Parts: sequence; C-alpha cells; structure tokens
Amino acid sequence: MSALLIDFLLIALYATCLFGVVYFFTHGRPLVFSPYMGQLVAFLSLTLPVLLYLICFEYSSKQASLGKQICKLQVHNINGGKASLQSIIIRNVVKLLPWEIAHAFVQALFYFIHKNEEPPIWVWIGLIIPQLVAFVYFITPVLNNKGRGVNDLIANTIVVRETSRS
Repeated sequence: MSALLIDFLLIALYATCLFGVVYFFTHGRPLVFSPYMGQLVAFLSLTLPVLLYLICFEYSSKQASLGKQICKLQVHNINGGKASLQSIIIRNVVKLLPWEIAHAFVQALFYFIHKNEEPPIWVWIGLIIPQLVAFVYFITPVLNNKGRGVNDLIANTIVVRETSRS
C-alpha cells in the first residue's frame, strides 16, 4: 500500500502540474469538448503518460515503479523471474481500467451539464461501474493468499520483496 501511495502522489503531482498548465493557458476558462474528444485529450495527456511511466519502470532492470523502488518491491512473473513486456503492459492496462472508465463517463457528465441537459441514466450507471470494479480490485488481494491483485492475476505477475538490484 505504501508503494501505491507513493506512486499515486507522484501521479497526482503530475496531474496538478498538467491542470496548472491548462489553467494558465485557458485563463481559467473551462475547455469544453465532446465526450469523445474530451476522453481522447484526457487519455493522451494523463492516462497514457501514467501508463508509460508504469510500464517503463516495471519493465526496467529495477522491475519497479518509483514507489515500489522506495518500498523495495519488484514485479516478477508468477515463477519469480523477470516479467515479460506483454505481462507488464497487461498488468498496467488492467490496473488503470477503472480510472479510464471513470474518465470516459465524467467527460460525458460534464458534456451534458455544460449543455444544461440532464445526464442520461447510462452516464450515471457508467459512473458507478468503475467504483464497483475498484472495490473488486481492492478486495481481491485480501482474499487470495499471495496478495495478488486482479491485474496481477490476469497478467500472471506478482509483486515481491526486492531480490537483487540489477
């Protein structure tokens, strides 16, 4: 949990800087996009850089994001060796999936609110789905004996105490 918190703080710092840059260039006026364009902008400016950060660091020789490095953890394949690039990509795409689903439906919510329209029921349902998925993600490590999350189970990876610094 400590490694996750450290990584979350780094991501929040990046997101805050990104917000500050947008605020500066728009002079505080909201950017209004269609839900699709808003999702694309959010993905390219926030999700993709975070995804690349996680993939690059976890596939590196240290096999760990900065948070994991500080906590002396590494991502391995289920057999204890270095995880493949494919496994690292799957692990992190699955990890960020609830976040990305939430972005998509928040974009839709803002779009309808900006148009002074009542958001349709599918928007509200779509905002609940990532909460349910995140809950499953949260309880899964507690329920299995190795503490593996949904993303690790799907990617056949495991987070372990650091074995060596390569």
